[in-house]
Amino acid sequence: MRLFLLILILLSVLFIPGVTLVADIPLDDELKWNLFGRVRLRFEQDDDSNPLRGHRTRARIGNYAGLKYTPDEHWDFIVRGRVGDKRDSRVVDMTYYTWEDFSYGQRGAFADQYFLRYTGEDTQITMGRANMPFWMNTEKLWDEDITPLGASMSSGLNLGSQPVRLSLGSFHMPDGLEHFHVWMHAAQVLWSQKGNDWNWQWALSLYDRQGEEGARYLPLGQDARDQLFGVFSAKLSGQLLDRPAYFGLDLFENFETHSADDPNAFTRTFRNETTGYAFAFNLGENKKQGDWRFRYVFARVEGLAAMSSYATTSFGWLLKSNVIVHDFRADYSMTHKWRITGRISPAQEILGTRKSTRYRIDFSRSF
Repeated sequence: MRLFLLILILLSVLFIPGVTLVADIPLDDELKWNLFGRVRLRFEQDDDSNPLRGHRTRARIGNYAGLKYTPDEHWDFIVRGRVGDKRDSRVVDMTYYTWEDFSYGQRGAFADQYFLRYTGEDTQITMGRANMPFWMNTEKLWDEDITPLGASMSSGLNLGSQPVRLSLGSFHMPDGLEHFHVWMHAAQVLWSQKGNDWNWQWALSLYDRQGEEGARYLPLGQDARDQLFGVFSAKLSGQLLDRPAYFGLDLFENFETHSADDPNAFTRTFRNETTGYAFAFNLGENKKQGDWRFRYVFARVEGLAAMSSYATTSFGWLLKSNVIVHDFRADYSMTHKWRITGRISPAQEILGTRKSTRYRIDFSRSF
């Protein structure tokens, strides 16, 4: 009944006559200035085996909007703001109604992107606060909404017939949405190979982060803990049932070692739990009205295989490491711009007995 009522409420908001939530807005005839953004209305429900958490139902809104200036074919400058909770650098939503007695969080609007980008014939350089530029199939190590401050460079290499791309970057990692804490240095080598029907893509990545105490919103010793993540990603893409499809694999390992005498209890407990992997399957795409897409991800992420404050928030109240999760998602394009998304993500602890399932229904429009 709650789900049915929420759907009615969201539909009534979405289609109020005379209300335009977003629109395509070029600001000049030469298209040097453009507005972009997204509006998302979300119904979210969590069921958790921990009696202190239990059942939670929320209505949320996830908006961002930005301005892009492109003076010529090589340069652009982008600024973007979003709503969220100041304590969590991944969250692009804020709760506007909850059915139970839970906190609404520290809600607000924040500038989460401001960067200058140069794009050459086979080179791209980014300076400022932007999304993580390195490719993976899933968000089990880095949520797509993480926006560190720093600089990165990506360039093609001439190594025979296979296209190879090298990316390097140094990033001041976010501590919530308003602060930063320690630097991380990263590198990725990406190969691509085209076949007759299916294409391959591989990547090797390394992320080196030296910890330091004093963060505001990085709990369980994440601020002080050194991290050295190595990642292998592979993707096979092509056509299946006359629709775009791909199969993906991410393997990641934390090569940093920690002592049984480490002062942090979480680090001591999980010091040998350093491996993670995720399988992804995607069928379909969302480009025009009537398009649909199905996506499934299975992941097993040990306690120190990822930083829980930077990995995806798609499943429940559990930490984003020390977890096994199944993530089912379906998208349908009602129009070229409007999309409805359903998502179910059951998860459980690896070391422990706690379980949690998150249900989501989203109505979103991008521009």
